[in-house]
Amino acid sequence: MKKNDTGILDAFFRHEDAMATSRRVFLKTLVLGAAAAAVPAIFPRAASAAQTGGERVLIVYFSHSGNTRRLAGFIHDRVGGRMIELKTAKPYPEDYDAVVDEARKEQEADARPEITTALDGLDQVDTVFIGYPNWWGTLPMPFFTLLERYSLAGKNVVPFCTHEGSRFGRSERDLKALCPQARLLKGFEVRGSRVSGAEKAVEAGAAAIVVSNHGGRVLPGSAATADVLPEIADAVGDRVKILVDGGIRSGTDIFRALALGADAVMICRPFLISYYGGGTEGIVTYVEKLRAELTDAMYMCGARCLSDITRDMVRELR
Repeated sequence: MKKNDTGILDAFFRHEDAMATSRRVFLKTLVLGAAAAAVPAIFPRAASAAQTGGERVLIVYFSHSGNTRRLAGFIHDRVGGRMIELKTAKPYPEDYDAVVDEARKEQEADARPEITTALDGLDQVDTVFIGYPNWWGTLPMPFFTLLERYSLAGKNVVPFCTHEGSRFGRSERDLKALCPQARLLKGFEVRGSRVSGAEKAVEAGAAAIVVSNHGGRVLPGSAATADVLPEIADAVGDRVKILVDGGIRSGTDIFRALALGADAVMICRPFLISYYGGGTEGIVTYVEKLRAELTDAMYMCGARCLSDITRDMVRELR
């Protein structure tokens, strides 16, 4: 949607009386008017590097539970290229506790498990995506075997990782040591449970996903929607629309949500306050404020239309 394609909001201003009789219809209209930003590509810089080569992309992944395999599939849908699953000569146990124990022992012994995977045709590859679950703070040891056997010198290397709270751990540092002559780009980490949860919603035929923590009232201490939004956006890609709520109060908040992967935002409490304080005029004033703030944020960040808003326009603080 281009910046001047704001017909929905303009129609709202031309039909104040109709809006006053149906706050629910108005809220739906606002959501549609704010929506329209395309979901950002997975790993903005990495995707750009990958798109320059088309088939010169390789996705190598190791997966035990299947979450990393699904994430690798999402990336393949975006950037194409070849996919190779890293496999060991001796399969890991299916039991979770058993595989965790074996992974710990391998790491303590600095083991190099035997692998059956070969990386052929590396001379035809410019960008390599490397995917893995975080095992004891880093890559599974089979990747140490693989990357010591095959050189990725001169290539773009993009890590992606599934975890249950440990994020990348020290895996990026270990990757840099294993691939000292490669260009390590910023990667992506996601909780494995969120990959599978979002995927189930897509498989069930959902047309959209609402990202909400219900104001934190259902489960105290639950993650803020802004923290999980990028993971969910990258997991489902552009197959469904993503709506987000929680703390959206200003146009700059809308800008941040769109940058992190939302297609639309949902706002409730400020509209109730505006309506209570000023009726129809109060809501009109609030919407105009949102639009002005969003427009200012876009221009300050170099986005001339909603589809120009990308994740690298916001800074994530940990």
